[in-house]
Amino acid sequence: MATIRKRPNGTYEIKVSCGYGVDGKQRNQYKSYKPEPGMTPRQIEKEVQRQAILFEEDCKRGQITAAVKFETFAEQWFEEYAKVNLRPTSY
Repeated sequence: MATIRKRPNGTYEIKVSCGYGVDGKQRNQYKSYKPEPGMTPRQIEKEVQRQAILFEEDCKRGQITAAVKFETFAEQWFEEYAKVNLRPTSY
């Protein structure tokens, strides 16, 4: 579920929870949305809701990913892929 917060400068922050990491901490993705000039408050609200739904769908499909340090990625790859798919000598 996306959370929407209006910032003082007129933009909106959209936050989507992407589950929990290996360390047990919650992983969130953020997106900013700036309404076009001349939009009515009702148009802005509808568009912010639409942007939140699209962003949430992108996160669920895995198109939006968090920045991961190479060390963390390599350790995860060895545990989840290499042990399962490679021969012991290759591992």
